[in-house]
Amino acid sequence: MIDLPKEDLEEDAPGASLWPTTVTLLTLFLLSIFYSTALTVTSVRGPPSSREGPSF
Repeated sequence: MIDLPKEDLEEDAPGASLWPTTVTLLTLFLLSIFYSTALTVTSVRGPPSSREGPSF
């Protein structure tokens, strides 16, 4: 039988899978913020043909 090092058995610890979950959620959150910002910027600027300058 193969003896695993102590570090490899840390997955049985209660908080062992907390960091990958945290990193995944943080990455998805940041991606959604960037995507929302990109959509807002493009909708505010509009297509180049529809720019008419400021209307007072």
